[in-house]
Amino acid sequence: MESSVEIKSLVNKFVVTGDHQNSDYFSLIKELVCRRNLFAEKDEEYSVWQNEIDRTYDLVQAELISNKSQPVSLVKFGTSGWRGIIGKDLFIRSVGQVASAIVAMYREIDTDEPLREALGVENIA
Repeated sequence: MESSVEIKSLVNKFVVTGDHQNSDYFSLIKELVCRRNLFAEKDEEYSVWQNEIDRTYDLVQAELISNKSQPVSLVKFGTSGWRGIIGKDLFIRSVGQVASAIVAMYREIDTDEPLREALGVENIA
């Protein structure tokens, strides 16, 4: 199959035009990388696939910046921090909301002894 036809087929499978929420950019990137890696870096076909990978990362960036939806999953903090899917759970607006909630929680420690003890701090300063 000619690469442009195969690329178009993959894009149609994973991208809903104008709809970041229902697009699956990382699955598309995974498929594109697998096909790109069939070629040597110096091959023209390698560049064709890489250009589509770059274009797909541009879509991820656009989603990170423009997403106004609620995160797909509830916010979960693990041992290494907030866990979620980039663009779907973690995006500029959601990170701002979580940061604001954390600041609001710390502002409560002056009047909430159990919270102060749980956080292991004496005051917000």
